[in-house]
Amino acid sequence: MKNRSGTGRKLIIVSFIVTLLTACGGGGGSSNDTPPPVTADTQAPTAKINFPTSQALTTADSITVTGTAVDAQSSAITSVTVNDVAATSDNDFASWRAVVALTAGSNTITVATTDAQGNASASADSIEIKNEVALLSPSDVEVDANGNRVLLVDTALRALIAVDLTSGVRSILSDDANGTGTASFSAPTGVIVDSANGRALVADGANIIAVDLTSGDRSVLVTLAPAAIAQDIAIDEGGRLLITTFIPGDGTSSPIYKLQTASLTGGPASAADFTPAVTFGGDSSIVVDGSRALVASANGTVTSVDLANGASSPIASTGDNLGDDLVAPLDITLSADGTEAFVAEGGTAQPVIVAIELSTGARTVASGANVGSGGDIFLPEAIATDSAANRSIVLDPILNALLTVAENGDRAILTSADVAGGPAFDGPFNIEYDASNDRALVTDFDGINGDLAAVFTVNLDNGDRSILSGAGTGTGPAFQSLVNLAIDDSKVFVTDIDAQSVFSVDLADGSRTPLVTSFGASRSPLGIDVDTSSNTLYVSVIVADATSAPISSELFSLATTGTTATQVSLNGTGLRFAQNLSIDSTTGTAYIVDTRLGGTDTIADQLLAVTLAGGATSSLGSIEGNTAQQENEIPTQDITLMGNEVVVVDSFQGAMFAIDRETNVKRDISNGTIGKGVALQGPTGVSYDSSRDILLVSDRSSFAVFAVEPNSGDRIIISR
Repeated sequence: MKNRSGTGRKLIIVSFIVTLLTACGGGGGSSNDTPPPVTADTQAPTAKINFPTSQALTTADSITVTGTAVDAQSSAITSVTVNDVAATSDNDFASWRAVVALTAGSNTITVATTDAQGNASASADSIEIKNEVALLSPSDVEVDANGNRVLLVDTALRALIAVDLTSGVRSILSDDANGTGTASFSAPTGVIVDSANGRALVADGANIIAVDLTSGDRSVLVTLAPAAIAQDIAIDEGGRLLITTFIPGDGTSSPIYKLQTASLTGGPASAADFTPAVTFGGDSSIVVDGSRALVASANGTVTSVDLANGASSPIASTGDNLGDDLVAPLDITLSADGTEAFVAEGGTAQPVIVAIELSTGARTVASGANVGSGGDIFLPEAIATDSAANRSIVLDPILNALLTVAENGDRAILTSADVAGGPAFDGPFNIEYDASNDRALVTDFDGINGDLAAVFTVNLDNGDRSILSGAGTGTGPAFQSLVNLAIDDSKVFVTDIDAQSVFSVDLADGSRTPLVTSFGASRSPLGIDVDTSSNTLYVSVIVADATSAPISSELFSLATTGTTATQVSLNGTGLRFAQNLSIDSTTGTAYIVDTRLGGTDTIADQLLAVTLAGGATSSLGSIEGNTAQQENEIPTQDITLMGNEVVVVDSFQGAMFAIDRETNVKRDISNGTIGKGVALQGPTGVSYDSSRDILLVSDRSSFAVFAVEPNSGDRIIISR
């Protein structure tokens, strides 16, 4: 019969407690019976910002900020604010997000926290981030003296950019989002300031576009004759627009480089203002010197053109004994006093600024090659004169910077779009998150300024770069052309497409060991990843034996400590051009991004799943974007695993998207319309940092490493 009163149960519990106290030495009045004091919670919750990373660069006026928060004494976290904006969370602020506004220039992002006990921290975490235009492919520069600024055009951004001559702050004066009008930039290459009419004139393909210096509004001023492409522009004393043009050859005739004119009031350009026509020996830039024009051509000449009759004569040419020969002049300007022409020379072993004495034609180095102090000039793409300060402004796209060059040749940075410090990327191709060292590793395809290829490290807290292996760092055979990489606990494995090899690189000292030096005739390794459950490398290999078959791909495996690779037999969908792969060691599945080969390939780019145990291969569906692929163009694509999704980065689209591994449903992550910040130009690698919940992207066209927030699609440059 059940004891419904519960009396028996109470006796048992009391007896148990007495026994327990006796065994512990307890007793009435003993000090051991006193419960430990309750410690008051006096600490505010801590927080960490995961995105953006400190010192990163964005071009947006707002950004998604994400992070985590922890209360050490387990009090409930009641609020997290970011720059006074309340953060949202669905897990009691263990993770949170907020969208905050940014101002031009440097911005401080500060996180504040409070808990249920009233403890508060006004600065639980704080970072600095820059909101500024990122120079991606700048091509020409001109001084707007009335506006105390420099104007430059950027082909990749399709924009006219203003740089303050005092502060160096960059802003967009005109692009599709700034200024209105019927004209849009497509590939701007040259700019001149027409102060008398309050406008800038921009050379853009076959058009000269007028841009209002105040509003940024655009209109087409001149359209060149069919097939002609504007290279550089100037305004002469008679109020004419001078245009150096390029007319491509048609297969039976050679290209023509010539000088055309147009009216500043608009209308068609004239192809025959001068008789005979004034032609040059290559790509040309122009500056007006009184009644003549000086034209610097890529064949190493500077030509004087009489603007009254078109008569031309050389003032600098090979073998004229007036100084070292010019090799590849990139741009030309006049000195502030008009007695010299300054030529941006980019073809010599060490690029320099050359001064030409206009009265004699004598040439000397004005800056560079041990003339003047300051950093080196790597590529003087364009040069302009700041007459008010008696200095030159030089555009160097390798430095992503505008340099000032003083009268004595001294150089200084006016503005730089570089992010973080360390050796510069030449061609960042692929990227992986190194969890054991909390950093990113990047393969640099081309090497350091044309030197040996290398594996870089990128500090994710501040973006600083260093070389782990290659370019004189680490021992072992030299890299040739690095492509993709994969990481395990102590090694990074890289594919070298020219060396036709897979290298093992020690994560501590950068020493290099070739594992496989041949996969067979006409075979080059491309994609790579590690199956950590079996310590096995899987490598996609490109087969390019033109004598037997079109390009195709094969899959190989080898031990991480081995030197012999074995081809994996695949059952099902075959490989065409296997760009890269990512392995889920838990499920024993390799995901491979497989692309079509030119316009004759009717099968869309697709994501494949390969069961490693038996080689069964199936398609998860198309991974092509909305833009049709061009004939014979293969988009560079990379993949990474993020939870239950496979993330794909596509350089052809400049986009990122994800495919659910169970449902095959595709969602866009970041592209031209999704996400804010610097646009991806040519992304070639992607990796997921699960500790920060961010995607890391290497972008070869931007010479940069990006971080992308996977929910909003917001983008930042963390290192360049």
